[in-house]
Amino acid sequence: MANISIMGAGSFGLALAVTVEKNGHDVTVWSFQEKEKLAILEKRENKERLPGIKISERINITSDLSEIKDSEFVVISVPSPAVRSVARSLKEHIRPDAIVDNVSKGFEKESLKSLSQVISEELPNEVVVVCGPSHAEELARAVPTSVVAASANKKAAERTAALLQSEVLKVYVSDDVKGLEIGSTFKNVVAIATGFCAKLGGDNLLAVLLTRGLCEIGKLGVAVGAKPQTFVGLSGLGDLIATCISEHSRNVRFGRLIGCEIPVDEALKQVNMVVEGYENAQVAKRLMEKHGLDLPIINCVYEILYEGKEVSSILETLRGSSVLEDCWF
Repeated sequence: MANISIMGAGSFGLALAVTVEKNGHDVTVWSFQEKEKLAILEKRENKERLPGIKISERINITSDLSEIKDSEFVVISVPSPAVRSVARSLKEHIRPDAIVDNVSKGFEKESLKSLSQVISEELPNEVVVVCGPSHAEELARAVPTSVVAASANKKAAERTAALLQSEVLKVYVSDDVKGLEIGSTFKNVVAIATGFCAKLGGDNLLAVLLTRGLCEIGKLGVAVGAKPQTFVGLSGLGDLIATCISEHSRNVRFGRLIGCEIPVDEALKQVNMVVEGYENAQVAKRLMEKHGLDLPIINCVYEILYEGKEVSSILETLRGSSVLEDCWF
């Protein structure tokens, strides 16, 4: 039995808390909002982020960082823009031998650094990246789920896998941190494109989009040093499929709203949750230019969101190449 703290009381943080508590671990969930903490304590449920899922009385809900001091594992599960500040706030409280597991997805927009790099700059602890096709709504309801834990330190990744492993959650181990972070971040950009296409085509078009989208993600990953095979695994192809075809996907929903001619700001408000793919599109565009890559789908999503290009331009983008070889990375 381990002592685990989860930073973030949103949908995935709570879904993970519910899952690992059933493994017999001592779990603390930290919320940075006092109002959110009190609402969860009152109802033992986050009605806004994870409705219908009861939070066991055995799970400690707090907004006091000092309560994580005994944790052997600290899981960061907050929106990507908050990762640096949360990691920094942990400095005075975290055990020096604690493993930091990051389940947040994205890159730091200003620096283009991955979240594992951001955490490592703020904390001396071993960092493990955990991602894969894992919708919070399903994991919380004990739908069988598989993810990947990756770290430069194999033992840290193996300890995380052993911690999370259960009848519900299967965890594989990898050393390709860059591949996991690229795949789990930029699938959200392709998911927005999937939303664009909802009114423009059917399954045939979706198949083209996912195939070519995966190739663009893979090309970007290889350019930053990731392993090609990672992108046909759970944290590449698996995560892409789950995000792009799911009713739970906030990125797809956002793309559909844009496709219905809802202005970007209004679409973000209507989703009422963090749409990671929106800012991810900016990061992807800058990384693409930095590495001299031609990634038409990612570029098109950026132009639609930030330059006012017509949503229908995604169709021309998907028709734009007849060369099979450009789908290899």
